Amino acid sequence: MCVMALPLALVWGANAMAAQATASSGSSTGATSGGSGVATSRTGTASGTGGNYQDNRPVVIGNSASSNHDYAPSGPGTSNPFGFAGGFAPNGCAPSLSLGDVASSDTASVLDRPAAPRRASGRYVQASVSGSETYTDNLNLDAHHRQSDFITTVAPRIDACSSTGRIRGQASYQLEGVAYADHGHNNDIYNDLQGSTSIDLIENHLYLDADTEYGQQVIDPSVGYARSNIIRPNQNKTTAWHTNISPYVTQSLGGLGQGMLRYRYGRSIYGDNSVPDTTVNGVSASVTSPTEVEPLSWQAQVVTEAVKSSGGNAQRFIDRYQQIFGAGTLPPGYNGNSNQTQHFDSATLQLGYRVSPTLTLTTQGGVEDKYRPNGRNDRWSAPRWQVGARWGSATNSLEVNYGHRFYGASYSLAASHHGRLLDLSLRYSEDPSSPGLDALNNAGSGYAFGSVGSIGDLLGGGGTGYNGTNSLLNRGTYIRKRWQGRIGFHTALTHSEVTGYSQRENYRSPGVTDSSSHGLEIDTRYAVRPRTSIVPSASWDHYDGNSGNGSSSDDYTAGVSVVRAISPSAEAAVGYSRQWRDESNGPGYQENRITLQFRKAF
Repeated sequence: MCVMALPLALVWGANAMAAQATASSGSSTGATSGGSGVATSRTGTASGTGGNYQDNRPVVIGNSASSNHDYAPSGPGTSNPFGFAGGFAPNGCAPSLSLGDVASSDTASVLDRPAAPRRASGRYVQASVSGSETYTDNLNLDAHHRQSDFITTVAPRIDACSSTGRIRGQASYQLEGVAYADHGHNNDIYNDLQGSTSIDLIENHLYLDADTEYGQQVIDPSVGYARSNIIRPNQNKTTAWHTNISPYVTQSLGGLGQGMLRYRYGRSIYGDNSVPDTTVNGVSASVTSPTEVEPLSWQAQVVTEAVKSSGGNAQRFIDRYQQIFGAGTLPPGYNGNSNQTQHFDSATLQLGYRVSPTLTLTTQGGVEDKYRPNGRNDRWSAPRWQVGARWGSATNSLEVNYGHRFYGASYSLAASHHGRLLDLSLRYSEDPSSPGLDALNNAGSGYAFGSVGSIGDLLGGGGTGYNGTNSLLNRGTYIRKRWQGRIGFHTALTHSEVTGYSQRENYRSPGVTDSSSHGLEIDTRYAVRPRTSIVPSASWDHYDGNSGNGSSSDDYTAGVSVVRAISPSAEAAVGYSRQWRDESNGPGYQENRITLQFRKAF
């Protein structure tokens, strides 16, 4: 059974909850002024118990007004320079019951239907249970030997949230039992968990961010995979447990501004012995300018991270891979060395000048590691620089940067629009990384798939556990270049969302070829009657591993479901879905599925 020991003290949930009350007043009060980011107060709208929460933690210098949708920005130049989205955003707690895309019977929802009894938005605990009956005509996603079956699932679940007081967070846990009518040897139990917390240990000085995620994840996207736990059980999947813990201390330095010292510990543990585990240790130190020097601002920052992979014997998976793609072929990026340590270091000075209440010009310079094509890393040896601008209003934001790094010209872009009917976001980034580091940086964001893992807004993934990630067998270093975007459209009767991504990994290891992936997902919910909705959805993922055999693949899903609210706390649904895979070097497959589902909240 795919059951791993879970922590007794579950870390509070990240964005595992399908619905959160938006807190438009939760933006930084220094946002439009391009403030220095010291002792900036954020006032959340969390009501119910404890009143409004004021967060005095530092933020990025020159932060734009769009930060009300990006409470905890991460990455170089921010108060959280590590890539993971640590901590809990105080956006209030609004429980909701939602089924949504029941075409995947173990998928909770991608679109929300707030039918559950509303409770105090500051704190709540909600229990629910769902059951489903599914018929599939291709259980193992086989091109030639299709096996049909009826599958029954029962999934009790509990959600908890607190957005007030000194300990804030969310948690979602679900236990899913799966039983097969004709293939009982596949019967299994799956655990899904997401959680995060932010704790004020010593007010205005010592804080703790943490997140955790447990669920199923694809081992290698070159081999066929399913979006659901119940299809193709125990093939090309592994349990994955990702956890980040990050304490940090802040201290006023008088005229110099605000000092911060942060530590990050991250750990990924995989249930399949083919996959090496990952441990990340990181330290950052920064000094951010005081508000008195506005319109000027500055931030000096030093970051160092060590990413260690250990264990894992990939031979079993390699044997199966070569049965599909031919003798001698290897997954993209696989270098055979699962025990290694990679370093990611940088030291930068960022300067900003507020030209107007909404516009800030920035420049940055410093040094970072130089990852050579032969696999060597010259630490702290490569100069880097960039120039850019940030603009933000109450509903729009734009940030552009151009510079030069060890691999050549470098670009980044972040744009967003938040309106009454339409939400838009577009982002492009370039950074050195590795699969192990990427997995930990996405913890708490629905990165692993499964019932809980499919909740959340992970671009392009829809809860697949893939989402443009590379093979878990790979531990090479690459330059990741990624576009991601989202369009959301809302009316009184519809809720539509289009998400997409395009990613390329340029490897810095001898003999390792690059890989690329692209994806698009469309979801719509249309209320045809006061208590009845139609939910069509479709997705596409393309993966090109460039593994030397000319192999590439396209995975598609399409489905529609009808959801009926039986009572304020119960829903039933019926859905049909189809998934298929086209391979340039293989036969591909098709699978059709019909699902009946019921869910009740208490």
